[in-house]
Amino acid sequence: DFDSLVGRKVLFEKIDNDRKAYFLGLLYADGYHYEKRNCIILGLQEKDKDILEKLNKEINSNRPLYFVKSKNKKHQNTFRLILHSKINSINLKKLGCPQRKSVKLKFPTNDIVPEEFLLSFIRGYFDGDGSLGLYKKKNSKQLLPSLNLVCTKDFAESLKKFISKISKVKFYSSFQKKWKSKNTIRISLSGLKDIVSFLDLLYFNSSIHLERKYLKYREIKEYKMRVK
Repeated sequence: DFDSLVGRKVLFEKIDNDRKAYFLGLLYADGYHYEKRNCIILGLQEKDKDILEKLNKEINSNRPLYFVKSKNKKHQNTFRLILHSKINSINLKKLGCPQRKSVKLKFPTNDIVPEEFLLSFIRGYFDGDGSLGLYKKKNSKQLLPSLNLVCTKDFAESLKKFISKISKVKFYSSFQKKWKSKNTIRISLSGLKDIVSFLDLLYFNSSIHLERKYLKYREIKEYKMRVK
């Protein structure tokens, strides 16, 4: 049993540092929580394997990651970290990440994630359910940046409120008919200034993040400096 292994940490009892906040955000976005079996699964693209290894190390686990080869050539191969833990399952639910979270997820209150760790939490969520790109404009040398996050309406409103409290960045929301849940929306940024300002907040003194998204952030920031 996961909890009976000597030296294993109870990771999700309390969010009291940036790394725990980041991993909680990642689980809010990409985690699967099967409460009846006390099972927590986090799957990421093969190229993001190092984040799962860091989480494994954080909880003193030597359990191997599971490699899943994609049956569709258009999709990425993935690695999964699978944890069977009653105490972590109970705690994860208390921290706002229950089963079927995609339709009822709420932004964490301050007693779940203290405000000093919220940006790390958002960075984890962004690494899981966010997208970032720099695209060439048709018939032009100009590049267009794009930043999106997919979340529930409640989560989106609270996130936007927090970001507007600490910056002048303004998200806009949209809904896509292809989504099964009417409670799912996308919040986006489109201007270079707002995107870089938001990412500057996320990555300031960051101790953990997906490297590929961080490199894209650096690319967009450098592009902004060139087109001033």
